[in-house]
Amino acid sequence: MDASLSVLDALPAGIVVLDSAGRVVVVNAAFRRIASLLAEGSPFRQACVIGCDYLALTRSINGSPGFSPAVADGLAGVLQGRETIFRHLFDCELVSPSIHFALEATPTSAGGILLAFHDITRKHLLELALRASEERFRAVVEDQTEVISRFTGDGSYIFVNEVYCRFFGKSEDELLGRHWHPVAHPDDLPVIKAQLARLTPDNPVVTIENRVRSAKGEMRWMQFVNRATFDQAGRLVEVQSVGRDITDQRRVADELLRSEAHMRLAMSAAPLGTWEWDLVTDDVHWSDNLWHMFGLEPGQTKPDLETFRKVIHPEDRLRVMQAIESALGAGQGCCIEFRIVRPDGTLRWALAHGKAELDAQGRPWRIFGVNMDISSLKEANEALDQSRLQLQALLAGTESVREEERKAIAADIHDQLGAALSAAVFGLNGLSAHVDAVGALALTDLRRIILEASHTAREICTRLRPPMLDDLGLIETCRWYSGEWSRTTGIRVVTRFTRLDSELEEALRVDLFRILQELLTNVARHANASRVKIVLSASRRFVTLTVSDDGQGFSKSLHGGLGLAGIHERARRHGGDISIDPGPPGAQVRARIPAKAREAR
Repeated sequence: MDASLSVLDALPAGIVVLDSAGRVVVVNAAFRRIASLLAEGSPFRQACVIGCDYLALTRSINGSPGFSPAVADGLAGVLQGRETIFRHLFDCELVSPSIHFALEATPTSAGGILLAFHDITRKHLLELALRASEERFRAVVEDQTEVISRFTGDGSYIFVNEVYCRFFGKSEDELLGRHWHPVAHPDDLPVIKAQLARLTPDNPVVTIENRVRSAKGEMRWMQFVNRATFDQAGRLVEVQSVGRDITDQRRVADELLRSEAHMRLAMSAAPLGTWEWDLVTDDVHWSDNLWHMFGLEPGQTKPDLETFRKVIHPEDRLRVMQAIESALGAGQGCCIEFRIVRPDGTLRWALAHGKAELDAQGRPWRIFGVNMDISSLKEANEALDQSRLQLQALLAGTESVREEERKAIAADIHDQLGAALSAAVFGLNGLSAHVDAVGALALTDLRRIILEASHTAREICTRLRPPMLDDLGLIETCRWYSGEWSRTTGIRVVTRFTRLDSELEEALRVDLFRILQELLTNVARHANASRVKIVLSASRRFVTLTVSDDGQGFSKSLHGGLGLAGIHERARRHGGDISIDPGPPGAQVRARIPAKAREAR
């Protein structure tokens, strides 16, 4: 019994063993540590008393984490043989920070049950992080292609836009008057029909995600927002459908879900193997699970230190042996990760927890512990890291495409519309000599209208992509923009810009300017400020942009809103960070990003 208790004490999970009557007979050290964190009189502390009627205690309490009549019923089911296992998840908020537990009850060979309290707090936090990462992805990534169609109640096309025709490789003549079935994946037709059938005057909009075959022969996932129009009698007249390609988003989401599934598997109860080494007799005992973890059959060879040393990866061998020697020399426990190389060459990761027992003279006479196979956890972590890298790359690529589109649109407006307006002014000037006084007044009005349109076109170009960002650099662009923003909003701006030793690379230059734009937009919309201070400074290693105001500040709960999520993402893609002082009074946001100079050309 002492040896079994010692093994249980080495487990990281809290263990309580009940006899056939539901009374406590064994409590391991981990459970006692959990109970010690709680107040006197808590159910956890009462359960630490040997002989405590655990079932009666659990049934008598309602509202304390892990203790309730429902839990008592589940434990009784296992104790009476009606169930082979009982699981219960609960949050213990009586400590700070709160701990998330997974309770698992299984029968023992003596007719009782074993309760294992697994701390799954880290797993819970990882799941929250994954969900937050997915939400951030969905909020930032925007699909630019929209296919638009309209069809009657029987599904016949009455309108398709050019993008729709180009996407499916069809002409209007091939589609108009035809049914929409041929473009949808056959397996998705029942879902599409069922969703469209939900359209009513009270529910005129439904969103459907289904697969369609593109002109290139690819099966693409699309999201269609369908808006129905009904006549006064409630009869369906037509449906307008606006679709966008969500294939990449689905692929990323599926990859994140797969990574999350791997993580959950790795974080669940991993295979455990126990071991014990009697230093007096030199007897070593391994459990069957430990033999299998090492890729060996029980009894295949002598379970001694040399056999153990051989299965350790050569690069980890010295480190593990030193940890064992240190534990023996100090008479303390050890915890170490290492790799196992099985006889067939398979590589596995293990986490070993060991503890030494001392004799009356303070010398270790026995060392024992457990090994956990954490290979799945290692693989899941690698897959998760890879998914994050892929997601960051996708976000960076999307933003780069959007910036290039802004630049191209601005150039088209400047080159084509600007040229056309200039030509119109020249044409009007040529007509001045051929009209009377009334015509001259009309020409003057036309010139004014054209000049205003030209000014508006220049402002649009500037908002899309200030040309001076490429021509004059970041400092001058920020100086100009802050002046224009002050003139437009009426808010006083104080600037302090440090000269850059060399111009920054384009991507960093653009992101710093966009961060300034977003922060000033937030001030104008939310701060109720009368003064803003902008500081842009640089050192050899970092560029720092600080925007502060004298407004009303904002709540910490809004840190993820007000456009700040996009600002964080822009800084993060360059290895930088954002610090926020929400006030009040006033608010301050600082972006600190490693400086990357533009390569010489």
